[in-house]
Amino acid sequence: MDERDVKRLKEFGDLIQREFSNELKASVTAEEGAYKTQPVYTIALEQPAEELKYVVLSEDISQGQRVESFRITAEFASGSQYPLYQGTTIGHKKICQLQDPFALQNPLINDSDGQISRLKVQITAARDEVMMKEIKIYR
Repeated sequence: MDERDVKRLKEFGDLIQREFSNELKASVTAEEGAYKTQPVYTIALEQPAEELKYVVLSEDISQGQRVESFRITAEFASGSQYPLYQGTTIGHKKICQLQDPFALQNPLINDSDGQISRLKVQITAARDEVMMKEIKIYR
């Protein structure tokens, strides 16, 4: 194997280790009463966080890939809610790189307190009943 390839693979491995080594403890619950094709998952963080980098979603694809679209919303300790990510299919694994909800807005409208206490993952369209395997949060 070429030395340049080895160097790049090592850099890639180091990047993955650095980005995904800090998983946050959280409890995930599916909200009752939601349609089976549009479930809402609430992720309660063990401790509020100021910054979240990634949410990793996984479907149980042994039942087939079903999710067609979804959104992730942050709930701040103050009660404010802001969208962090909107995406399409999930499949085996979808790594969602979260965005600062105020990055492209006037900072004066930011009425959050900076501490994210919960996240909501809402499936907005699916082909059949959604079978989520796991949801993980990384800082």
